[in-house]
Amino acid sequence: MVSRGNLVVGLLVSLSVGTLAHGGYLGGELALSVASQFVDRGEDIHGGARWPVHPSLTVGLEKHGLSASIWGCWATSDRATTSLCDQLDFSIDFSHDLTRTSAFSLGGTYSCFPNDTEAGSLEVYAGMSCAVVGSPGIIVFYDTKLLDERGHQADGWYISLEAGHSLSTGWRTFDLGASLGIASNDNFDGFQDLNVSVSTHIPAGPITFSPFLTGTFILEDSVNDDVYELWGGLSMSLGF
Repeated sequence: MVSRGNLVVGLLVSLSVGTLAHGGYLGGELALSVASQFVDRGEDIHGGARWPVHPSLTVGLEKHGLSASIWGCWATSDRATTSLCDQLDFSIDFSHDLTRTSAFSLGGTYSCFPNDTEAGSLEVYAGMSCAVVGSPGIIVFYDTKLLDERGHQADGWYISLEAGHSLSTGWRTFDLGASLGIASNDNFDGFQDLNVSVSTHIPAGPITFSPFLTGTFILEDSVNDDVYELWGGLSMSLGF
């Protein structure tokens, strides 16, 4: 499966949409990320360090638990070989608290590739997160293979098991995260990728800068010939 541009991140944004909207009024976040490369569900999307950029816009209503987002991805180098990977995702999400320490989210994402008009995909997902020690969570994705004229996507399931912890050093707080991807589709069944990450947030007026570093261990040869990928970058966000 071509992934949803870190839909996991988008889901975490939607689960905390209360930080974006106030009193039920429309609010949101505008963000831009620049990375050394883009590794998604273990797959090196652009084939190495192509310095992709990821702009996104999320809007939401806290009172109703609804949010919508647009996310894009394109590499800034080697356009002759990477332009077919340009991607636009349109997502909608409904999130709600289950208890004081748990929340769920339901939604879907339509992905299109502007320079490859025959490729496209509609994926639905359900997720749950818990605000307890280790911040465990699970997100289950299903690629419907609808709206995909060429069979570009692998029809099937992808499950992300997640955990996280915030570590305060007195100087700065670092967010540590880990996720394990399990797939079941037309190509294979089993563990697909393992990710560990660290990030921090640096406010500068209305803008927050978030440098990040991620290590991805590939557990399925058909996804990526490499054993691991080490990549990082910088995200910038502006709430409104």
